[in-house]
Amino acid sequence: MKSVIASVIASCLITAPAWAATPLLTDDANTLGTGKGQFEICGRVGFDRDLTDGIATKSTTSQITSAFTYGVADPVDLVLEFARTWGTSSTVGVDSSEPDAVDFKISSKIKVYEVGGYTFALRPDLGYSYMPSGNAKDYAPFWGGVLIVGKQFEPVSFNVNLGYLHYNYQSEADREGLRPDIWSASISAAWQATKDLQVVADIGTGTNLDKTTSEMPVFSCAGLIYSLTEYLDIAAGAKFGLNKPETDITLQSALVLKF
Repeated sequence: MKSVIASVIASCLITAPAWAATPLLTDDANTLGTGKGQFEICGRVGFDRDLTDGIATKSTTSQITSAFTYGVADPVDLVLEFARTWGTSSTVGVDSSEPDAVDFKISSKIKVYEVGGYTFALRPDLGYSYMPSGNAKDYAPFWGGVLIVGKQFEPVSFNVNLGYLHYNYQSEADREGLRPDIWSASISAAWQATKDLQVVADIGTGTNLDKTTSEMPVFSCAGLIYSLTEYLDIAAGAKFGLNKPETDITLQSALVLKF
């Protein structure tokens, strides 16, 4: 069973919550613009069933994330993010629960170049994961970044992410069992179906945290983003695991306030 630190990283390593516009895990190359901001709160629930040597383990992982984004300049956004993750599992009728884990991250999305309808952006990331109820070593600072390339083909837009994160595990158990260097890649598509409705999807993969296997987790994601007003969006979707290392299915929804 993965540690909670591993669960947090697994939920965020494809950029991170987690860190794109729900329900996507692929960030876009656009910035908000000077003086504009938004606040997003998102809930996720993942369900997984793992069969090893004929023994089935069912697990449920829940996560709440929030993100505040502010346009400090036309090509530069500052992003502050928070995530809290917890979970339960059941093996041959024996239930167990994982202690909570918390993740903080600060990012800056920088639009660096535009040519021929393509937009190139960089997103440096710096963060900290820890277990509130764990011991003094149950934490992991991390840093890295994402290269983002976007292209608009009205009414469809595409974005590609190539990411890297390094985790400085303080727990000996995490250092022995988890890889510190996480690479990721994903691509998304968003179709502006109507003035207020977007249909979105993405697919991606990344380094497997578990040192005992080299099989990379692969996911796909699909959902809807609907603008209720100029200042309020709602979003919902699902992420599907396409192979054994990835969580079978994760349901997610979000509320985005713009100002």
